[in-house]
Amino acid sequence: LALLFLIPAEAQQPPKPNFVIMMCDDQRWDAMSLAGNAILKTPNMDRIGREGIVFRNAFVTNALCGPSRATLLTGTFSHTHGMIDNRPKTDIRPDAPWMPDLLRAAGYEVAFCGKSHQKNAVRDRKWDYYFGYKGQGRYKDPIIAEGVDGKDTVYPGWMDDVVTDKAVAWLK
Repeated sequence: LALLFLIPAEAQQPPKPNFVIMMCDDQRWDAMSLAGNAILKTPNMDRIGREGIVFRNAFVTNALCGPSRATLLTGTFSHTHGMIDNRPKTDIRPDAPWMPDLLRAAGYEVAFCGKSHQKNAVRDRKWDYYFGYKGQGRYKDPIIAEGVDGKDTVYPGWMDDVVTDKAVAWLK
């Protein structure tokens, strides 16, 4: 799970909407009760969907997680941003457009928490807050870097709990 937060800076006229973008791996379009799944119960995600926006007609241009995340972060296709697979040596091209920079220029604070599946491109970019890990990560006692200059550090606990706690703390 990767969380990309786009929070408008103070003192903007008119007020801009807040964004919390949640990306997860390998989830089918109907894997939430909000989407009509009668077996899975997802009350928290359903509430977020009811109070926000649910994309009911969305498509992916590349179903692999690294290239898909790169497409969201750059607004470009894989042949433009350079992420064509999930191999550890693949990365977003340094000259690719960067959505967080564009949003920051529009007055937003931008944070990234979780998995990018990039070699260094996400970590090396400017963020108001960064708490991320490379590759698939380690689920028990994950190794995560906090801040762009942060060193990889072992955090006790389970990956989802650690990342969620940091994300919620930043939002507060």
